[in-house]
Amino acid sequence: MPPRSINYDGAKKCVDDTLQATGLDYIDLYLLHAPYGGSKGRLGAWRALAEAVEMGKVRSIGVSNFGVHHLEELEGYIKETEGKQGKGKAGVLSVNQVELHPWLGRGDVVGWCRERGVLLEVSGIGEGG
Repeated sequence: MPPRSINYDGAKKCVDDTLQATGLDYIDLYLLHAPYGGSKGRLGAWRALAEAVEMGKVRSIGVSNFGVHHLEELEGYIKETEGKQGKGKAGVLSVNQVELHPWLGRGDVVGWCRERGVLLEVSGIGEGG
């Protein structure tokens, strides 16, 4: 998802455009590629992805390149939304894709994800994130 699309309307359009371009009935995993867009943009994009899951357009959702403070922001949003609308209504954070290798251990991110059962999808040196 391009940085300018990390908002509610942009994320909805990206999901629909991906389905149309690929001809698929659904997407296995869709990630917010970076924590751009400010809090409102990130959480709006996440809401759009959670709605796409409910509609059957996407099976799992996650994030990429999110640090602990971004993950905690998302976790707070999910808890608050579930408190108002019910379990699962704010999506399930399945994956955090991060650069991780012997020279970049990211213990804080690894620990946060491990404690919550969020899978880490790891990219190494030169593979991008």
